[in-house]
Amino acid sequence: GWVTTHEDVTELRRAEERISHAAHHDALTDLANRAHFGEQLNQALKRVGRGEHFALLYLDLDNFKFINDTLGHLSGDELLKAVAGRLQGCIRDLDTLARLGGDEFAIIQAAIERPSDVAYLAGRIQEAIKKPYDIAGHRFIVEASIGIAMSPDNGVEAEQLLKNADLAMYQAKGNGRGTSCFFEPEMDARVKARNTLEFELREAIMCGQFELHYQPVVNLRDGTITGCEALLRWDHPERVLILPVEFIPIAEETGLINQLGEWVLRTA
Repeated sequence: GWVTTHEDVTELRRAEERISHAAHHDALTDLANRAHFGEQLNQALKRVGRGEHFALLYLDLDNFKFINDTLGHLSGDELLKAVAGRLQGCIRDLDTLARLGGDEFAIIQAAIERPSDVAYLAGRIQEAIKKPYDIAGHRFIVEASIGIAMSPDNGVEAEQLLKNADLAMYQAKGNGRGTSCFFEPEMDARVKARNTLEFELREAIMCGQFELHYQPVVNLRDGTITGCEALLRWDHPERVLILPVEFIPIAEETGLINQLGEWVLRTA
């Protein structure tokens, strides 16, 4: 005869599925997380080798920090879940939607035939996201800036494609927020030039490469000089004089404007 034993492993299997799901999905929105998105991106890149084209859309909510700070983190979380639901309603089953962290989302739009397919999806997303939200008794509107990188045209490696989509997204923000922008090679060159200028700006502050030009303020009634304007100039060792329109925005972004302002006041 035979002696057999049986064990019900249903709960064990369910536990394993829950652990696997948690490892690949965002706890708040239940979308794919960064790790799972990276896996799907690598799979999409492999299909590029077989002739398929796809687009990577990188989304960032505009003014999310303001909403989070004024209404509280719980309301911010509810907003993120609402946005995730609207994004899911815009994509197809073969596409991949992920929350990369904070208020950043990404979409792999698979099997595209032309750039207009991507532009159409970006437009649908913009329309869906900017519809009013009712959260915790507050009614408000948010928009998203979207950067788009195409593969293989804009990259055949995951890191390169993500970087290019991110650059396009920041260009979209610079264009006025609530817009979408396709990656262009010139964007990378502009970012590199901007980073170089920031490094040289820090060096210029330490080495004292700035100077002031004084412009008289004249009273038109009697022709007397009533004061002077102090105009800041950067005496770059290689580029001669650099006007404020080039370096002041960078100084404001990096906080170096405080050091520059103190130097101008002391010198003047």
